[in-house]
Amino acid sequence: MRQLGLLALTLLCCCALLPQGERRQPNVVIFLVDDWGWTDASLVLSPERTANHDWFQTPNIERLAAQGMRFTQAYSASPVCSPTRTSLLTGKNPARTHITTWINARGPEAKTKPADERLLVPYWNELGLTEDDETLPKLLAAEGYATWHLGKAHFGLKGHSGADPTKLGFEVNVGGKHIGGPGSYQGEARYSRNKKDGHEYQVPHLEEFYGTDTHLTDALTERACALIREAEESDDQPFFMHLSHYAVHTPIQRHERFMEDYEGSGRKKAEEEYASMVEGVDASLGAVLDALEEAGELEDTIVVLFSDNGAHNFLAGPPTTNAPLRGGKGTWYEGGVRVPLVMTWPGVAEPDSVCEVPVISDDLFPTLLKACGVGPSEEEIDGVDFTSLLKGAGELERPYDLVWHYPHYWAWPAARTAETGVNPYSSIRVGDHRLIYSYDDEHIELYDLSKDLGERSDLSKERPKLAEELCARLTARLKELGAQTPRARETGEPVAWPGVGR
Repeated sequence: MRQLGLLALTLLCCCALLPQGERRQPNVVIFLVDDWGWTDASLVLSPERTANHDWFQTPNIERLAAQGMRFTQAYSASPVCSPTRTSLLTGKNPARTHITTWINARGPEAKTKPADERLLVPYWNELGLTEDDETLPKLLAAEGYATWHLGKAHFGLKGHSGADPTKLGFEVNVGGKHIGGPGSYQGEARYSRNKKDGHEYQVPHLEEFYGTDTHLTDALTERACALIREAEESDDQPFFMHLSHYAVHTPIQRHERFMEDYEGSGRKKAEEEYASMVEGVDASLGAVLDALEEAGELEDTIVVLFSDNGAHNFLAGPPTTNAPLRGGKGTWYEGGVRVPLVMTWPGVAEPDSVCEVPVISDDLFPTLLKACGVGPSEEEIDGVDFTSLLKGAGELERPYDLVWHYPHYWAWPAARTAETGVNPYSSIRVGDHRLIYSYDDEHIELYDLSKDLGERSDLSKERPKLAEELCARLTARLKELGAQTPRARETGEPVAWPGVGR
């Protein structure tokens, strides 16, 4: 008993010596890039170095990776933006929230055309998030965090609460509304599609940069760094910054400060301008890291670098390739959902470390709550806390299989071929095997990613029992999530769950 009393006295004395108002919770910066591909950086996440790694110039991404952990098998929850973005804020898979495709800025999707699409899409959650939803910024704000959103939001439908980040838990919003892309990246164009104020696709809250030569990425960076400097004055309060760049989403437009590194390369114009946009994002990351360091906050800040889906590989130029992965944004292949992830956590994540365990955007929600000392959500979520991986564990206990569910058509009708993989689908990954089920023509593809990362050798005919098992597991998980399948055009009723030999 005497020893316990001495221990308690010692702890009280130590606490008394701590400076008043000392903060124990870390800051969090989520640095989210739009449509950024797995190999669109000089940082190598693939098994072998590719031509992309020598083309893109991203020293600050490498700098961040040297401070923390890079994940070679990180996934977005969807091959398009809104479902992934909302999964990150809620920890819930898109199949559960029914936010299963991008939220149309012009309102609910137009009716499908029989000549274009064989199936009707489900009655999905076209509103997106609302002010009634539990979100990461709400939970952090309740624990005393300052919460800031900068850049692309795309969480909710125009005219509804989710379109405004301040209704979702962010006390500051710079540039976020219902749109999925900017009218322009150029300050001279006022970040507007028609160079005039008031256009739907004009990026708001950046009036001081309208009419200047400031690129949109740089304008958002300036505002982000200003918030960090202001926070230095009240450093007893932790902050959560969600810096969500519109780049490198279309329109593919040159970032003038970096064009000289690429212009005249002999490559297509779209590739050169896209590379300048990527380097602009890298420079933004460097500026944020510098601002954190100058404010004395870098060692107290968790930084997450992530992308919401794979890169364009057959649209807008195309501006890049996802090789060695097959497919890209909007497709059911790895190129649509395998994305870069780098995470620093001073004192926890080993510097310059690598993790090869699969993780998904849903997982960031519980992981960051745990890191910030906030209790787990009382709601049913799908993300798994991967703190153990950051501490060096070689595996993650996950109570369910990783699944993707996109019951929609993507791209224009002529692009909807078997090769592109843009029709309604669900897929599952178990171990190294990935199964894809297409609702449109009821076919199955099965790949062994450990031997066939490019998904070229379909094993579904060779290994029918495995295909049948994975279909059953996929269906079981989709039913647990309350997923919605597409609907038959003739009856309007949901079509059958994934199965072999339909």
